[in-house]
Amino acid sequence: MVQDTGDDGVLALIENHQFSSQTIETRLKVNGPSGGNGVILWYQNDNNFVYVVVSGNGVEISENNNGTWSVYSHPYPSFAFGTWYDLKVFADSISGNLDVYLDGNYLVTRTMNTPIRIGQTGVVNGNAGGAFDDFKLTSN
Repeated sequence: MVQDTGDDGVLALIENHQFSSQTIETRLKVNGPSGGNGVILWYQNDNNFVYVVVSGNGVEISENNNGTWSVYSHPYPSFAFGTWYDLKVFADSISGNLDVYLDGNYLVTRTMNTPIRIGQTGVVNGNAGGAFDDFKLTSN
């Protein structure tokens, strides 16, 4: 899937399904410095969701809980635009933990505060555009 409109917050969600604990895997490529690609989970609406995005700033784990944002950034120094990366996220809906891997390397575990740990899952892209391939979702 290619998204090159340059818009921010472009979502592609699996419709008509709600997921709680899950493993999300995808290959992704970010086109330029203003962009970011990743996965979105526990999406209820524009004010309640969690995402993990890869960009030139590293890996950003964010949650929007009733319109209040919390953002955590984890550096990834060898990031290069136009390069394919493998992103994997294990999401535990009971603990709220997200275990994040990039190119098979464990990066970080982050605990989400949101009490809403069920919702739609998909991919998210912003600004510079990019691409996704080999999307895989396993409901745990």
